[in-house]
Amino acid sequence: MKRILLAFAFIPALLGCERTTYDDGPFISPLTKTKRLCREWQLEEINGAPYPTNTTWEFEEDGDLDEITTVNGVNTAKTWYWYWNSDQTGIDVSFMGGNTEIDISRLTRNEFHFDINGDEYRCTANN
Repeated sequence: MKRILLAFAFIPALLGCERTTYDDGPFISPLTKTKRLCREWQLEEINGAPYPTNTTWEFEEDGDLDEITTVNGVNTAKTWYWYWNSDQTGIDVSFMGGNTEIDISRLTRNEFHFDINGDEYRCTANN
């Protein structure tokens, strides 16, 4: 009887979790996609090689995307705008009249993997 009650206790917890559709997961998360995305990310790799500059992206819930790149001690800052695509498997980024689609393959609290025009990027969260 206790096992049945214990099993039913997990049902509300699972219903409150968000299921994701990313190739590399996670399958289920207690955080929404927006909560997982909106933080500061360090770009670590592009196509398996170290990212060539010290670059961070910070996604904000109001739609701002701030990029800070440091080269030889000099910071360059840019602000773009992001929004979820129609099925929330990726985001669109608008900048200077242009638009770039980012296809997300993994989005956890600490990992963000995505593809832009065939290039694969890996980021880690700055805590």
